[in-house]
Amino acid sequence: MYKTHSRSIMTSAQEVINPKLIMLVDDDPIFRRITTAYLEVQGYKVIEAENGLDGLQKLRNSEPDLILCDLSMPILDGIEFVEEVSLEYPSLPLIVVSATEGMSDVAKALRFGIKDFLPKPIDNHEHLTSAIENTLEDTFNHLADQRDFASQWFRVDDGGDIPAD
Repeated sequence: MYKTHSRSIMTSAQEVINPKLIMLVDDDPIFRRITTAYLEVQGYKVIEAENGLDGLQKLRNSEPDLILCDLSMPILDGIEFVEEVSLEYPSLPLIVVSATEGMSDVAKALRFGIKDFLPKPIDNHEHLTSAIENTLEDTFNHLADQRDFASQWFRVDDGGDIPAD
């Protein structure tokens, strides 16, 4: 039986030509290796960072479409990383994947605008794929809504001119 996706064939074709770039920020090298391999099989390109500071440094030279990050990391932890990213790159979506027991950490991350939270270990990687696809789709739709704002705000007449009102 074939799986069907809600995305159009055109979108899928564009993603094959220009795959989405995901930054994976996690101090566990085994988790990074397994998750990177899985995401690459799914058609994504992946940049790895071993902690929040490494992630911020790599953000200067790359433009990921989405960030996956842990909360419990050395040097610059996930909460500090999420806060910095939300301030410097407010439209960049983040998904937290963490084994943290502290719901207060999750609540803090939510205040900084994370789009989803997945508990570790990830038993079913399809949940990860679903979270990524939903977050990318929501982000794309939100950006499209922002682009449409000008045409909705300024009612352009038939000649393409903005009315004098």
